Amino acid sequence: MTVETRISRCRERIKEIEHKLAIERRLLSQLFAEEREQALKREAEANPEKELTHWQKVRHEEGMRMLNQLTKRSIENGTYEAIMKEWGKEMDEARKYGEYKDAMDKAHFWLERLK
Repeated sequence: MTVETRISRCRERIKEIEHKLAIERRLLSQLFAEEREQALKREAEANPEKELTHWQKVRHEEGMRMLNQLTKRSIENGTYEAIMKEWGKEMDEARKYGEYKDAMDKAHFWLERLK
């Protein structure tokens, strides 16, 4: 076996290992994100009257602004009831757990569809 062949096999093996490591990193990242999300939900349920952090307040204000925009546009277009039937329950859940980013993403999605 020539040196070039050995080097090429080693490079291929390194690529395979790097690919497997990337997959493992993604899986670990998802696992940690899910665990963090569950911990935040448990904390929110345990302390419902806990004061919002600055970040949560900003996200809440932004979410409420987008929700108001959505409401105004959907009433103008006559689609308010359909959108609230589809999306209103999720906003209540987001408000309960302080997950305003998800609510904002959904509001943004519906606002784009209404344009």
